[in-house]
Amino acid sequence: MKVIKGTKAPVNSIYSKDLRNLVDQMLSVNPNNRPTINGILEKPFIKKRVLAYMLDNFQNYKTNEKLEVNEVII
Repeated sequence: MKVIKGTKAPVNSIYSKDLRNLVDQMLSVNPNNRPTINGILEKPFIKKRVLAYMLDNFQNYKTNEKLEVNEVII
């Protein structure tokens, strides 16, 4: 998708201010103002969600596959 205009509908206020700001940055007309994937992943609210997702899925994987912690390569 190519962002070519500087207008867009505001992100619904049901979402956190952090998420609304991130979406605004990602949809910037100027590509130099858009965050990199590393910049996105460094945001504390994203890190928290990614870590929770990884831990939850690791626990499910470990439980389902009966693996030991040292058998999983991350």
